[in-house]
Amino acid sequence: MAPCKRRRGNTCAAAAAAETPIAWTLPAELMLEIVARSDPGTLVRFAATCKLLRRDIVCPSFLRRDDVGRQAAPCILAYLRTYSGNPATLVHPSTAVAASFFRDHLWRVMARKKAVSLLEEYRPVASRRGLVLLLRRNLRNRPKSKRCSDVCVYDPMTGARTFLSRPPDIKRNTERYHEHEYVLLTAADGIGCSFMLLAADFYGRRITVQTASPCGTWGPLTYVEDEDRWWTFVTQYRDPAVLRGGVIHWLASQQQILSYNLGTGKTSSVKLPPTARKVKELLLATSSDGEVLKLIGIKGFVISVWLQLPVSAGSAGWAPEAVIDMEEKFRLMDPTFPPGGPDLPIVFQGFGKRTGDVVLLRMPRFSFYELIILDLKTKDMHMQKCDGQFLEIDLASRLQNTKIFS
Repeated sequence: MAPCKRRRGNTCAAAAAAETPIAWTLPAELMLEIVARSDPGTLVRFAATCKLLRRDIVCPSFLRRDDVGRQAAPCILAYLRTYSGNPATLVHPSTAVAASFFRDHLWRVMARKKAVSLLEEYRPVASRRGLVLLLRRNLRNRPKSKRCSDVCVYDPMTGARTFLSRPPDIKRNTERYHEHEYVLLTAADGIGCSFMLLAADFYGRRITVQTASPCGTWGPLTYVEDEDRWWTFVTQYRDPAVLRGGVIHWLASQQQILSYNLGTGKTSSVKLPPTARKVKELLLATSSDGEVLKLIGIKGFVISVWLQLPVSAGSAGWAPEAVIDMEEKFRLMDPTFPPGGPDLPIVFQGFGKRTGDVVLLRMPRFSFYELIILDLKTKDMHMQKCDGQFLEIDLASRLQNTKIFS
């Protein structure tokens, strides 16, 4: 009987061991090494598992690693197409990893029937950090009683959408929308919610603002008037630069930048660097982390970049960051360029991407649909056929605001 008892004991012990779950754990350092070698889709899933792992993933030092940059493609630039079979086309970076993420993740969401019908009924007019502002087509043919969903904030990555009416309290001279009046902010701008839509009107020394929240309603109207600032002189209506905390900056004439603080409702101004007055065209952007302003100028083949210095002793200044001569690379793309400089001016193409690490240029001698993409960090330049609204997917900001799996 003793051997039987021993067998029963062994059997019971084996059964108890089988029922006891084995806790598989890996050191945090090893987990991050696995994440660093993952594709962008897997990177998002890792960030959604727990807050501690996401904290390490969104750390700037981790995202700046070379192996993460090669695999994750932290910032992807594309353009939306509303009239062809492909809902979007990759513009930058032109890497296999970015193309795989684009094809295997973004296309799958945008190819759904709801997304296709949405882009058929609405047209994209602005984009910021992966969100797209859509306006309904053929507004004149719709009765005013049915215009409660004429504006839509759309997330192509998830398919989420929020419908709004047009701003009820900002009066216009016509019934059509003025696209430059809208500014789209996201959670990465430090506004405390998933997005905020701002409608602004500039007249004389006054700026009029009305904002909408994710709940789908517009807030009260805000008037700010300042005798020292002429908002009529704002030149780049559709391309404001937004710093973290919701401070919006517009490039204006008279060598200055006009600003509106969404949190305090106050206005301010910043003078441009004296050397910027010699360039032909200016573009206002922000640093990659969204903390300081970046000013980009172009004259002939030369691009100059300035960064705003922190406020010190009551005044702020600028520091030169880079000077890039594009002539040699331009001539490689088109050997027929005349010597001594371009025969037609190179201009900036506004496209909704407000971080100044990649700029888009247009030269009239090229086709209307051909743009030049210049990476200011790597100095890489290539030409791209583009014919839609640009979409910027900032992977770092998306990771920061990813919901944790329940």
